[in-house]
Amino acid sequence: MLGVTFYGAAYMSYGNLDASYRYSYDRLQFEDFGISFHAAPE
Repeated sequence: MLGVTFYGAAYMSYGNLDASYRYSYDRLQFEDFGISFHAAPE
């Protein structure tokens, strides 16, 4: 019984962390990738 309870708690924690990650990613508008440019040598 304790193992089932632990599994349920771990599963719910994972779901909560995943939802939090997705919400933060959408809300804060993180970029998917970035490109940086450097000045050309003279």
